[in-house]
Amino acid sequence: MSDLLKQAAKPHVQSSKSKFYWCYDSCPQCGQSKHRQSKTCNDCRFKRPECEQSSDPSLRRIALTMSQVATVDVAEYNSLTPTKWRAAWSEGMQSYYAVTSRKDKNGRWRTVLMHAEIMGTTGTRLSVYHKNGDTLDNRRSNLRIATQSDNSANSRTQRNSFSGYKGVHWHKPRQKWVVQIGHKGKRIHVGYFIDKHKAALAYNQKAQELFGDFARLNNVPNYYSTAATLSRNAE
Repeated sequence: MSDLLKQAAKPHVQSSKSKFYWCYDSCPQCGQSKHRQSKTCNDCRFKRPECEQSSDPSLRRIALTMSQVATVDVAEYNSLTPTKWRAAWSEGMQSYYAVTSRKDKNGRWRTVLMHAEIMGTTGTRLSVYHKNGDTLDNRRSNLRIATQSDNSANSRTQRNSFSGYKGVHWHKPRQKWVVQIGHKGKRIHVGYFIDKHKAALAYNQKAQELFGDFARLNNVPNYYSTAATLSRNAE
């Protein structure tokens, strides 16, 4: 009888998972339960895969969390492997970066980027960008030190872009596509176009002129090509 009274006196605690069952779904990798806003469950998130090394003797691969792998030069491999690197998702770039956490001289934890560590820019205002756009390809030949302006020129198209092209927006009053590009704190107007593909080509031409190797160009189908066509459609 006393056991029944003790059991009745205990407050009923409902698990958060059963209470908020709509917040959970299955992990795409292992099938375990995970929060719906997470890409994977905690087990898969912090698990480092066994990666096979490249057949190229000049390259090495470093396993990260989230089933990601970073590529580095063989000369950097031995200095990087003692550190536990993890994969961090960037919403702005829509890609993963290899990062770790380290205490600074004030005892505060800071995020350290692998590509910044390789180029020696950790703790400075200098940025490092990836030439081929693969943010896990951390070979020195793929890395380049850049200013913040150069890095913004190399940024990708925003996910909510209506045109699907960088620098191309719909101008409602004119009912045409307008091309604009930012450079040294100013917004440069390129022109108005009837066709968004030709507008994207006009952006590419202006971006190459302003940014050179740092420019990230729009991927336009091959049949929209000639500069003569651009001039006929621009105002």
